[in-house]
Amino acid sequence: MIRIFQALFALCFVSALGLFAALALAPPGTDLGVFANNPNDKFGHFLAFFLLGPLAVAAFPRVRIIWIALTLAVIGAGLEAAQSLTGREISAEDMAANILGLVAGMFPLLAYRLRLALNRRAAKRDVLANDT
Repeated sequence: MIRIFQALFALCFVSALGLFAALALAPPGTDLGVFANNPNDKFGHFLAFFLLGPLAVAAFPRVRIIWIALTLAVIGAGLEAAQSLTGREISAEDMAANILGLVAGMFPLLAYRLRLALNRRAAKRDVLANDT
């Protein structure tokens, strides 16, 4: 059952990544490029990576979060670089919005995993203290 959910999350992740890539690479003036070269597109970049991070973690739970974050950051940089091929501008602000969205989306997951690790450590300490 868990593998079915992982497969569904993987499908959602790949679909969302494809959609965001299509939106990011759409030339200005097309229906898909509604945010092309618009100063207000930072929220779109933030939101895309805010959603992609947790989706990727749900799709690939055995992969460390740091590797998922680094991979998504490289994908974001690649999309920014590829925008120059479609008549759009490469923007450091867009990349910053990507990274901030990724960090904001991953933060609750990191905090939860840290809490679990600390609880396991405390439980292990209690077991060791009771054995003596």
